[in-house]
Amino acid sequence: MMKSEEKNEMVKMMMGLCESERKIKQQYDQLVKCNSAKGLTLAQVGEFANCLIEAKNELQLKRHLLTTGWSTFVSSKRLVAGDAFVFLRVRMGIYE
Repeated sequence: MMKSEEKNEMVKMMMGLCESERKIKQQYDQLVKCNSAKGLTLAQVGEFANCLIEAKNELQLKRHLLTTGWSTFVSSKRLVAGDAFVFLRVRMGIYE
């Protein structure tokens, strides 16, 4: 059985809403609101830029984790374009 935290994380991943994306959306919405009210500051724009940079770095790290050894895995399983597969985690002899 999956722990509730793991389920929540999986749901977030499936919905494409990681913490960075939520933060970006919140800050973007605030920028739009401030711009409409003619109250946008350079500091707010800088904070949003830093948020984008953090998200980029986070995604690059995740990409590295997913792609490292990928070619070896594909070759060892003799996968070809169009093949589909599912990753399953086994703990104590039980598929999760």
